[in-house]
Amino acid sequence: MFAKALERDFCADWVLFDGWYATVALLKMIHRADLWFFTRVKKNRMVSLVDQQGVYQRVDALGWSDEEEDAGQMVWLRAFGWVRLFRIVRRLPDGTKWTEFHMTNQLHLQSRTTAEAVLGYGWKIEQFYRELKQLTGIERCQARKQRSQRNHIHCAIAAWLLLWERARSLGITVYEAKRRPFTDYLRERFGMPTAYRRPHPV
Repeated sequence: MFAKALERDFCADWVLFDGWYATVALLKMIHRADLWFFTRVKKNRMVSLVDQQGVYQRVDALGWSDEEEDAGQMVWLRAFGWVRLFRIVRRLPDGTKWTEFHMTNQLHLQSRTTAEAVLGYGWKIEQFYRELKQLTGIERCQARKQRSQRNHIHCAIAAWLLLWERARSLGITVYEAKRRPFTDYLRERFGMPTAYRRPHPV
């Protein structure tokens, strides 16, 4: 998909993806395209603090000073090269802490605040796809022809856009924007006089 995007003159400030796709081949492809990637790193990913000749260790075994917490750490990623690694600790509602590791080939990015802002863009993308799948039925196309599948995808995205515009104008979520017409209809039906209802069997 990334190769096809490059053929179409894809241009972006950041390429964001989850740790499942953070293979060396993809990282090198993005780097050769002169683009910046920002991706999650699994805690067992092996890195070196020196270079390719150094001792490799898991990212969750690295020590972090207060300065490195804010600016990130320069580490050598095996088979790739230098990357900047960030450790982001989140506090969950139940009081526990969740630690994530993220890396980028933008070595001059030395601000955890900026790193978290970039992560925010990625969350918006994930939110879009979650809403698209849950609200529009984009995955339920039964057609076999490519043209019909493309039409189905286009209609699903158009439906999401309408829901998003309605939700923004009303100040509600897209889930509420889809549910509200059905709720209003049911309230109207149940509120009709008894004479218009189906007789209840005795």
